[in-house]
Amino acid sequence: MASMRKYLPIMRNLRSFSTSRIASQEYLVIAQDIQEPETLERRKDARPAHLEAVEEAVEQGSFLWGGAMLNEGKPIGSALLLQADTVAEIREQLKNDPYIEGRVWDPARIQIIPVRTAVAAFERNAKPATN
Repeated sequence: MASMRKYLPIMRNLRSFSTSRIASQEYLVIAQDIQEPETLERRKDARPAHLEAVEEAVEQGSFLWGGAMLNEGKPIGSALLLQADTVAEIREQLKNDPYIEGRVWDPARIQIIPVRTAVAAFERNAKPATN
């Protein structure tokens, strides 16, 4: 832990490991794309609406991070970190995502895994503090 001290000034969104109840649970969502030749084109078509939905979810505090999963540089799905009180809330949020409505993500292959993030983010391009 001593080696981490120099990074503490640039860390953001630290979680404590206390046993007190946290209002929301974080969930890692692995959303695999439908395995069809047309999926990449559908992804491109649905992307603007998907990003609008992401922006709204960020503003509401339910979307923490996310991005495409790649295989040889091509998207094969998405990995997301979402926040909600229940898995049912996550499923409801995903049900209305343009990538589901646009037949990009395969609903049968979505994994929702409860997680507890220790360090959520480092400030990009920040320099460690020197002591």
